[in-house]
Amino acid sequence: MNGDTLSIIAGATTVTLQIALRPEFGRVLSSDGHGGTLLSLVAAPTVASRADFNAMIAAISVGGSLAQAGRSYRIDVTADFAVGGDLVLGAF
Repeated sequence: MNGDTLSIIAGATTVTLQIALRPEFGRVLSSDGHGGTLLSLVAAPTVASRADFNAMIAAISVGGSLAQAGRSYRIDVTADFAVGGDLVLGAF
C-alpha cells in the first residue's frame, strides 16, 4: 500500500487498485500470518474525557496496542474537557 494505491501481486500478475477512503477511516497494515499483508479499515477513535484521551495517546504511542510506525492518527473529540497541565505525548 502506497498512499491510496494498493498493489496485489499473484505470481507474474500485478493488479493495482486505487482506494478512496472516507476521512473518518484510517488503514492499518499488518501480517496476515501466512506471508501476506492484511489491510484493515478502522474508524477514527472518539474520546469524551481526559481519561479517554490519555488512554488513546498511550495506545498509539510506541509499544501501545494501536501503535504502528509511519502511521498518521486521527482522534475525534466529542466533548469538552480540560487537559489540566502539560500535555505529554508518548513517542511515535
